[in-house]
Amino acid sequence: MAHNFEIQNFEAKLQAALKRVRLVLDAVRDPQLAGDAHHQYQDKYLLAECMTNAAIASQINCLSSVLNISQEQLAQLAQWAEEKAVSLHFSLRETCEFDRKEERDVKSPVEHVTEGTLGALTASLKSSVVTKVTDFFWIYNSTYDIIAVRGVGEDAGDRIQLVSRSGREQLKTTSERAPRQSANSSTSEVNFTWLLKQLAPKTLLPCFSIDRLHAKCHTPRRNKDIEAALNYFTDFANFASRMSGYLMGLFHVNQDPAAPLPLNQLQQMQCDTSNCISVLPLLASSAAAVEGESSSAAATDTASARTGLQLCLPTSSSPSPPPPPGSALLGAPDTNRLLAEELRGLGERHSALRQ
Repeated sequence: MAHNFEIQNFEAKLQAALKRVRLVLDAVRDPQLAGDAHHQYQDKYLLAECMTNAAIASQINCLSSVLNISQEQLAQLAQWAEEKAVSLHFSLRETCEFDRKEERDVKSPVEHVTEGTLGALTASLKSSVVTKVTDFFWIYNSTYDIIAVRGVGEDAGDRIQLVSRSGREQLKTTSERAPRQSANSSTSEVNFTWLLKQLAPKTLLPCFSIDRLHAKCHTPRRNKDIEAALNYFTDFANFASRMSGYLMGLFHVNQDPAAPLPLNQLQQMQCDTSNCISVLPLLASSAAAVEGESSSAAATDTASARTGLQLCLPTSSSPSPPPPPGSALLGAPDTNRLLAEELRGLGERHSALRQ
């Protein structure tokens, strides 16, 4: 039952993503999920390569947007990957130190009234309970970094700091027990080499391809190149999940009722599927692919200039064989438009978070 629910949920997300794609591409394209479109066997290889290259471009564009990786830094990392392994290191350091204690009187909101009479005189006495409360104040500091490391990073020249953030908060308790550990650190890392090796040396554009002549290349799915891609993206997804968990924990350090953090908004953004997804198994009729090629390429250039798209798929000089006549594969310009729209949507989410 649970398995069927997961399948239905996944298919619903696919259909929602397909609707979004149809809004981005020209009306003549009529993109379809690969299972619903007539295609040749060779299209399966081409689709696997196109999706993998789109995933490479999408990830680097997202990293560039979030981590502010420049073109020069990306070129440096790609050069490192030619000789040694390159990894991304995330580290979070937390400290919590006692600051001071303060005593204050808290008056009970309940008053006791005592009345008495003496002859013709009537008098009343009001009293309330006053409690002495001791507050303990603590200073909480946190710092996190994301660093690209060549090899083991033994020299300063083997490390590039991509992100560094720090914060300070005052915490208050009613007991002498510290609200957080006095010192704590969390680290995570992922091997980044495979992704960097899929970039062409001069253009830094994705150049992934499947070696169809390799002895272990059996199908578009069962081959060493796709296996390596899946292993990398799985490892990176786990790395990103761990890093997200560490950072989301910072939002729960001091939940001040007077200034609540927008945790619900953050959770909604995590579950939001309205953003354009550039990595989808899409095919179209060959007539539609040919008809919209020129207008799609022009739209891609405009979208790239508007969003600052850093990485896209090459529209020529591809290492993969060209699509055979009658191929149902969408062209690189179409995928580039989806990449541009994905990056634009990511920018909107960043702006919403800053507000």
